[in-house]
Amino acid sequence: MSSPEHAGHPTMLSAAALLLPLAGLPVAQDSYEPRIEPASTEGADAIARFTLPENHELTLFAAEPMLANPVCFTVDHAGDCYVAETFRVHAGVTDMRNHMDWLHDELANRSVADRVAMMRRHEGAGFEAAYGTEHDRVRLLRDTDGDGAADTATVFAEGFNDPADGIGAGLLSYRGDVFYTCMPHLWRLRDHDGDGRSDERTALSSGYGVHIALLGHDLHGLRIGPDGRLYFSSGDRGFRVETPGGLLDHTHTGAVLRCDLDGSNLEVFATGLRNPQELVFDEYGNLWTGDNNSDGGDKARWVQVVQGSESGWRFAFQYITDPVSRGPWNDERLWHPRHPGQAAYIVPPVANLGDGPSGLTYNPYADAPESTRGHFFLCDFRGDPNTSGIHTFDVQPAGAGFTLGEVERFVWGSLVTDCDFGPEGDFYFSDWVYGWNAPGKGRVYRLRPTPAARAPSADEAQALLGAGLGDTAVDALRSLLAHPDLRGRQEAQFELVRRGKTGAAALAAAAADSDAGLARLHGTWGLGMVGRKRPAFLTQVRALLADGDAEVRAQAARVLGDERDGASAEALIARLGDESPRVRMYAALALARLADASATDALFDLARETGDSDPVLRHAAVMGLSGCAPRERLTGAADDDDPHARMSACLALRRRRDPALTLFLDDASALVSLEAARAINDVPIEQGRPALAGALLDGVTRRPAFARRALNACLQAGGEDDLRRVGALAARDDAAAELRLEALEVLAVWTRPSAVDRVTGEWRPLPDRPEQLPEPRIVAGVALELGSAMDAAPAEVAAAWARFVAGARAAGAAPRLATWVADDDRPSAARCAAFDALRGFGGARLDSVIELALAAHDDTLRSRALGALGDLSADRAVPLFKETLATGTIAECRAVYRAMQDMSDSRIEALFAHELSSKVRVNTIAEELALDLMSAAQQSRFTDVRTLAQRYVNVRSNVADKRLAPYHWSIFGGDKRRGKKLYEDPELSCLRCHPRGSDAKTGVGPDLRHISRRISRRQILESIVLPNARIAAGYEGHLLRVDDGTVYSGRILAEDAASLRLQDSEGEVFEIAVEAIEARREDLSAMPEGLERFLTREEMRDLIEYVAGL
Repeated sequence: MSSPEHAGHPTMLSAAALLLPLAGLPVAQDSYEPRIEPASTEGADAIARFTLPENHELTLFAAEPMLANPVCFTVDHAGDCYVAETFRVHAGVTDMRNHMDWLHDELANRSVADRVAMMRRHEGAGFEAAYGTEHDRVRLLRDTDGDGAADTATVFAEGFNDPADGIGAGLLSYRGDVFYTCMPHLWRLRDHDGDGRSDERTALSSGYGVHIALLGHDLHGLRIGPDGRLYFSSGDRGFRVETPGGLLDHTHTGAVLRCDLDGSNLEVFATGLRNPQELVFDEYGNLWTGDNNSDGGDKARWVQVVQGSESGWRFAFQYITDPVSRGPWNDERLWHPRHPGQAAYIVPPVANLGDGPSGLTYNPYADAPESTRGHFFLCDFRGDPNTSGIHTFDVQPAGAGFTLGEVERFVWGSLVTDCDFGPEGDFYFSDWVYGWNAPGKGRVYRLRPTPAARAPSADEAQALLGAGLGDTAVDALRSLLAHPDLRGRQEAQFELVRRGKTGAAALAAAAADSDAGLARLHGTWGLGMVGRKRPAFLTQVRALLADGDAEVRAQAARVLGDERDGASAEALIARLGDESPRVRMYAALALARLADASATDALFDLARETGDSDPVLRHAAVMGLSGCAPRERLTGAADDDDPHARMSACLALRRRRDPALTLFLDDASALVSLEAARAINDVPIEQGRPALAGALLDGVTRRPAFARRALNACLQAGGEDDLRRVGALAARDDAAAELRLEALEVLAVWTRPSAVDRVTGEWRPLPDRPEQLPEPRIVAGVALELGSAMDAAPAEVAAAWARFVAGARAAGAAPRLATWVADDDRPSAARCAAFDALRGFGGARLDSVIELALAAHDDTLRSRALGALGDLSADRAVPLFKETLATGTIAECRAVYRAMQDMSDSRIEALFAHELSSKVRVNTIAEELALDLMSAAQQSRFTDVRTLAQRYVNVRSNVADKRLAPYHWSIFGGDKRRGKKLYEDPELSCLRCHPRGSDAKTGVGPDLRHISRRISRRQILESIVLPNARIAAGYEGHLLRVDDGTVYSGRILAEDAASLRLQDSEGEVFEIAVEAIEARREDLSAMPEGLERFLTREEMRDLIEYVAGL
């Protein structure tokens, strides 16, 4: 893939020294023979199920066994198609959701070496086989006879099977170099002898992939920008890249980077992305990406990637479940497009678009038909071809940013991974075929426009791109700067740059020609490239800052900042007042790189004028202030009357990681003070934490996000004053219940805080601090002091206090807790927590407390008491157990079984035997209790009981598929609340395909609302454990070929002996005679196999309970 642009970030570093150690790395490999399915007609047959645009004809360019598992591809100017094939999906590259017991080690990783050491440590002897066997590789497909289909396929490069390697996910072929991204490296591959196989590979930079994270969050997105630099994207596996100029350390998030084509001058361009799988530049040099959602109720995003921008995602958000799934990402609506009160440190997405953004391209033809001119094409990969395809849309300017135009389906019904335009103007896309795992299949399709849909310049452009421009005269090259094909214009620009002074003169003439249209932009960008080595040529760019065309002024500002042209500072400052917001934006971003203090006043004026009306322009003003303003000007702005000036100063200090942010914690604007708190906690800025902790009680009246971070700061400080401050918040009846609850949860872990940050989920272990931590008696004293405030507190707050009391061993609270247990008017949650605390204290009073609870009207509390009877004499427990098992509620019987499991009295053995023989053997036990009895019996202390239980298990295991057997008793009786947590658990990723609420109908999988009206609970179990044995009604895909050669694709609505009715993806229904069907095939479910491996029997029961109730 290819296309252009420019950028900047405070740190520019050279990566040239990285080339030497890995240059000339041996590329000869032993023959590698991966699993690839044999040739078939499936690829051609599948075309019938695709929905295609009008005036286009689709053909199969290549299919298995010529390629398999295509992650991405690139078609170069010669028409050669390079495909990145992966064979390492779950066979060399894993997913953190499969290893949640490694999570703390994963969060703690700070380098690729750390990750590999962690994997080796956990995998032991099986490490090399698990991570070093399968390869990723690059295939080269060629159409040598010009018939529109590939007829040769060679392995261009393989051997990417080091245990550190990720999935090869980015490709770009340009002027004899094939750039290939495969974590931990950005590779340059070359084929010197022209045999279709690389014989040189060089790592241009290394250190990508600090974390395992989620499968597919790799290195990708290769594009050449209008500045002639190589841009690429990193998923949130993070990176730590050492270069001669310093360290690029972004281990916690995804980003966009750029470097020169030889790998030098590597810099970070934008941060805070999750998995920006592909990048593209439009004709005005704007950089775009589609960023994936987290399967946590959030939505994917269409992002304008602005220089220095931050999008807000952190890798550790993926694993936060409480108090809000994904933490600040969802709680603070960071993924939403612009809205009032939004976090100001981010540049919000333009729109929410798609579900699985992958491949992306832009129509390069300025003379394309209006329906696709200026349009983007975004692949939406959802694991199921029926719900996947390619969107097309445009954008409309809105200030310094954009709004999304109308979104339409361009191609649908294909599990697309990538798309691109070939040099001849045809549109190519790759098809994964089905599912999330590697299918051993793969296709590349070629969509050819008819003359009515074809750009008039396409044939000429193909000839120019194919022949190259090395022998083209300078005057002709200047003319080509106006060519309708963006690729042709860009190649003419680059060739003129290579021509030196004569080429620079032509670029300057084009840039200055007011009638030259888009050629002016290429002239400006080209002059910037020339000026990189010959700064004198930037003089001609400076003159363009006064041009009558706003876009020319904008691009001139961009180029001058990119090349750090200090002589243009005064003119750039003047442009901060330009009538065009794009000019103001690029001028501010340019000044950020020039670091000219004289721009400070004008930048503050820009910030005041912009306010929060244009987040992109505000970001540019903040970048400018961060780069230019003296520290005293930023700190002095804390007293500015304008909240927008204070906000911009606060954000600029955040970028500098300056502890002076504490000046803004008590700002009159709740939004400004919240930004200061965010910066201190989230960046983090350690020196600011004491002040943030001190602001806790004042912060109660501010936004919850402020108080949550202040609570975290108190916990991290850990002193007695901090402890009492948190206690005071917990006691305040004017504070929100959620904050009081969190305060009590903080108090409960005060002396043993987790190394995982409570707000961001990141690994931030606290140093040993015995001299700071209050003595246990002081913690217990604070617990007791809160007692009176808890009597009238909301139930969840009172329950949290009881848990805090128990953990602090504050036995002095026992009288109050006993009163709660006896109070039938008190909510169940508080009474049960009080009982648990008293049980933990033990002692002589426990008997009376149990008796109080047994007499309660609350069956949950009675169940707690029954469970505690095992702590006392069996003489009291056994008779009550027998009575309960005969007449008690489900909850009470469940508690009895759990208590029996840990008791060794012979009467308990007899009771177990009776329950098994009288209820399980004859199948009279309540369905909700069967699992509880069997689990308790299997784990009891009695050999004969365990043997008898196993016998019944063996009988129930006589089912057609043994994978269902362990869950025979998991159909009824689950806990809906726990099931909801499992549904939201990142390890299971149910939300990826089955969103809830208003989004339920747009999911990849069936809408699960009211599912229990359609299928039984046992069928729900089968759908989870055996997804391909039972696909939910309406989601089975079928391919049918009839006797006249027609192929139909869709869902069978009804069928009898004579005919069937099939609905295709567009909703059209076909009546087909059964006798006319020559062949049929059912597609596989997109739901992954093996989810049951992550669920205990009890968890499966909880999940089924929740799903059945949707």
